[in-house]
Amino acid sequence: MEVERLKKIAKNAAAICMSLVMSATAAMGSFAGYESFFNEIAVSAEASTEMTIKSVSKSDKIYKFSWNSVKGATEYRVYRDDVKIATVKSSKKRQYTDYDVHSGNTYYYRIEAYRNGTKVGVSNSKKAKIYSTCLIYVGNDTKLYTLGKKKTTKTLFSGYYSGYVNNDSYKGYYVIYAQYGRYLIPKSAAEPVNMSEGKILTTGCVSQLGGTVYTGYACGPTNATIFYNGTFSTTRAKGGIILDAKKFRVPVFGDYTFTRNGISVHGIATLLQREIKKIGLNKQVRKEAVAGRSTEDIKNSIKTKLYNDQRVLSCIRHTSQFENGRIVNTFTTKGVLHYSVVTGYTVENGVEYFYCADSWFSVKGAYEYAMKHGRRNGSKYMNYYYGLTKVPADVYANSIRSVPNGNFGYMLYVE
Repeated sequence: MEVERLKKIAKNAAAICMSLVMSATAAMGSFAGYESFFNEIAVSAEASTEMTIKSVSKSDKIYKFSWNSVKGATEYRVYRDDVKIATVKSSKKRQYTDYDVHSGNTYYYRIEAYRNGTKVGVSNSKKAKIYSTCLIYVGNDTKLYTLGKKKTTKTLFSGYYSGYVNNDSYKGYYVIYAQYGRYLIPKSAAEPVNMSEGKILTTGCVSQLGGTVYTGYACGPTNATIFYNGTFSTTRAKGGIILDAKKFRVPVFGDYTFTRNGISVHGIATLLQREIKKIGLNKQVRKEAVAGRSTEDIKNSIKTKLYNDQRVLSCIRHTSQFENGRIVNTFTTKGVLHYSVVTGYTVENGVEYFYCADSWFSVKGAYEYAMKHGRRNGSKYMNYYYGLTKVPADVYANSIRSVPNGNFGYMLYVE
């Protein structure tokens, strides 16, 4: 290979130069001043050592890759489009997950290996095309498939879901986000929503009425889970986030069981920031006040954030009722306080809509079971997944405007 030939030439040249200088300085009886110089030449010759980047996983919002080791390297520097984005110490696992990618974009990655500040290896340039997101409508309840294309016992309720198309591995399927993970549904069971004017960020809904942690008033930490998993492509369970609220002593209204009390926006912001710190990302949770702002201003602010790939968690008011045995949410200006995550936007026939990942959903039997037992839904009621709530953007923005300012009148996002 050309690289090996150049390495051999460099080493031979270093040896020749060393021989000449040793001869020229023999009379002085010392070569110490030149030794480090030739060591640098030898190390530089090793800088052509090749590494290979290998894809580990890819979706619409992350790219994870690994690379082979270079002998003696003390650190590896990760570059995306010729800009350094991370340094991985040699003691760590030789892989990196890039969370700052955008749906539909193409990126180029390379790795440089260093030994105590001197470059000793460089990788190939790896091209990564990030999958494009889509909003799909499922007209009828349907069974889900795993990413291994095996049918599950889970039922996907009819409604709107966010996902993407991966024809490389899942031709004939949509990859959709539901609950804590990604699943497949046949394209024949769904249809794409026109997104010529709009934006969708993939996010799965999680019910605050499910799981083994009693969480009757846990819309705050549950929507924090929805927001966190959607933003960082993680699979944290709601119960773990709730337990972390107690572990971190996040301020709440009462105790940490969330059986008769909730949490303020400030508490959710603190909880999210602690969770982000746990995964080592340099991201900040921002709070944007809504007091005194118009419906149009709030609506436009949410739209701007969505186009910047930022989900928005906010407090709203809502009412709910059972229709055909399932809970249906209505966003209002006079209902009970609740949290929700805006994850998409479309325009249909001149009307603007937001798509919200919401935690308040259940089926009638599950709700009744929860009211009678010391924990929420039993396992027999947890075999269904729920989609995004579609709501007129003006209605949603008005609902945000209606909440009390001090503890609730803020929109949360990450940058």
